[in-house]
Amino acid sequence: MNETNKLCMQQLIKYMEDNGYCYDDDWDMSTVYFSKMVNNKYCFFALTEPHDGNKNRWMLRAEDSEYFDKWSNASYEEFYDTVDDFIKYALLDVEKIT
Repeated sequence: MNETNKLCMQQLIKYMEDNGYCYDDDWDMSTVYFSKMVNNKYCFFALTEPHDGNKNRWMLRAEDSEYFDKWSNASYEEFYDTVDDFIKYALLDVEKIT
């Protein structure tokens, strides 16, 4: 992870925590994990830094815990070009997953 993405990831972790998301794990900081009750359902979230595989955009995946088996099958996946876009839209988008 480059220094810019590391700083941005730290900013986004704080943003998610400030909005009630429980910061669960970060194996290498390139993907971090959260959980939260959304619309009365316990959900898991994975936030991945920009890289070639996601066309250099921030990626947020989410899944209702009832259906979760692995991230490649996540029912919700959205991409954000910038940290500002993530902050403006991601949590509004997440409310639509259930």
